[in-house]
Amino acid sequence: MSLEKLGPYKIGRQIGRGGMGAVYAATHEETGQLAAVKILIQHLAPMSGFRDRFVAEIESLKRLDHPNIVKLYGFGEQDDVLFYAMEFVAGTSLEEELRAGRRFNWPEVVQFGLDMAKALKHAHDHGIIHRDIKPANLLLSTSGIVKLSDFGIARLFGNSGMTADGSLLGTAEYMAPEQAEGKPVTPSCDLYSLGGVLYALLAGRPPFRSKSLPEMLQLQRFAVPEPVSTFVSGIPAEFERIVMRLLEKEPERRLPDATVLIRQLFALPEILSTAANPAKGVAARERAEPRRAEPGPSDSEVANVNAATRTAEDEVRLAPAHERTLLTAAPEQASDLTGGDAKPSANRPTLASFTPVDAQARRGPAIGKTSSSFFSWQTLLLLLALVALVGLGSWYVQPPSADALFQRIQERAADRDPDRLLDAEDDIRQFLDRYPNDPRQETVESYAQALKLQRSNRRIMLRQLVVGGKASLLPLEREYLAAVELGQRDPERAIQRLDSLLALYGKQAPASTAADSARTDLCLELARAERDRLMQQVASRVLEQQAWLAERLHFAAELAPHDPAAARAIWQAIVDLYGDRPALANQVKQARDELEKATAVDKGASKSE
Repeated sequence: MSLEKLGPYKIGRQIGRGGMGAVYAATHEETGQLAAVKILIQHLAPMSGFRDRFVAEIESLKRLDHPNIVKLYGFGEQDDVLFYAMEFVAGTSLEEELRAGRRFNWPEVVQFGLDMAKALKHAHDHGIIHRDIKPANLLLSTSGIVKLSDFGIARLFGNSGMTADGSLLGTAEYMAPEQAEGKPVTPSCDLYSLGGVLYALLAGRPPFRSKSLPEMLQLQRFAVPEPVSTFVSGIPAEFERIVMRLLEKEPERRLPDATVLIRQLFALPEILSTAANPAKGVAARERAEPRRAEPGPSDSEVANVNAATRTAEDEVRLAPAHERTLLTAAPEQASDLTGGDAKPSANRPTLASFTPVDAQARRGPAIGKTSSSFFSWQTLLLLLALVALVGLGSWYVQPPSADALFQRIQERAADRDPDRLLDAEDDIRQFLDRYPNDPRQETVESYAQALKLQRSNRRIMLRQLVVGGKASLLPLEREYLAAVELGQRDPERAIQRLDSLLALYGKQAPASTAADSARTDLCLELARAERDRLMQQVASRVLEQQAWLAERLHFAAELAPHDPAAARAIWQAIVDLYGDRPALANQVKQARDELEKATAVDKGASKSE
């Protein structure tokens, strides 16, 4: 089939093809925006099963708006071609990286896992189970950002009508045991599959290998994968425990949801950095194959597409029998297999032009279904019920108000717990995107900045735990981490150390490369933020200590007339304990003055005797 234009997009070369669809590079004729346009193979379009699945993919993407999920630009139907346009991701998939021989170090995998867990949390929060998490569906852009793609077999919670009971859709190497048995899928299935992906990125191979599909499904159901440390050294036991727990056979033994996984992965660098000699547990190893330095023009324009739009092997192997024949049939055979009806039915409405997703506010039906001319009072009742349901559904999917988002953000931020603020990340992003003119933007922006600094802080912590340990850090980064560690024991001394660090590196900091310069600037920003945080912490403590010392001084003054020795002991203790604390200088001075008075009284009494 020759395509030149679909909607506002000029169609370029084909960049992927699978059992159901093909993907083309495309350019928006008015804006010049690059896109990847996916079409439903034309001879499959008349069959409701394939059409419904394609439409469901559009519906899934319409609901989702997350930096780690490919964005849907719009959809349409033109000249009997059902299509949609999505974000164009230049780079490769993680599967292609693995096949090229690349081996990822564990801090990279931690970051990928954290990003994918956040993408899954967003999808699950919107009632969508992906059902096919695998390296081919994780797209690695040239800037290093990982994005989740292909929701072609995604299912809305509670919707069991997409495939026949007991049929399998997904990729066997990463399929959850309950999914391999044909049981209903749940969000826990996605977590299992993500565990398999993390395992493969670390070990260079999936948890199980098999020469046949039935054997692979049996392994997924009953076999226990070898510990990932069997295949690669230097992985922290805490991270391996997280991966292996995701691969538990029983869903209730896995991590309960993506939120818990996010928290555990987010806290991992801090847990490891505070352990005794953490770098000794990490083996020094280089990446097997570095990233290609300068991709050619064709490489930089390759959009990532998953196996369903690239090879279709797993989709064909695992599809129900009645669909498998159609997936493998040539277009000219389709009419025979479908009883001669190889064209869309005449009464099915089509979309003659492109429908941008923004105009739909990411809700509402994607493409009209087949209609009927039959009309009766039963139909009227059904329509009224449908209108009520649609109204309720529209109300349900309305974006939260600025007040509701801000309240949720504030509740989490009030705990002053980094993990709680992390839970509000999606709300923070929504607030900043949806309500740019809200007077509370500045407050929410400060929370977004705090999260950014937290993430950068953990990145530095991870860097010291990989190849070369602390030797891989810049001198400034080593000093910064030492100050952070000191701040847990002695905040005031840590502030002094950070002040010195900022004075030393704050102006025209030496950096040998542009990358080192960027790391230096980021570390200085982190140092300032840590200093401000410690200053607030110390200020709060100082107020408490000043009030407490004022009470002890008052008590000693009342005690002095009848027990001068006890009063002197209190004054002396204040001088000894807090004499070097500038913030408590007034209280220390009072104690010294009282000691001098008491000494003078003693001397006067001694002379009189």
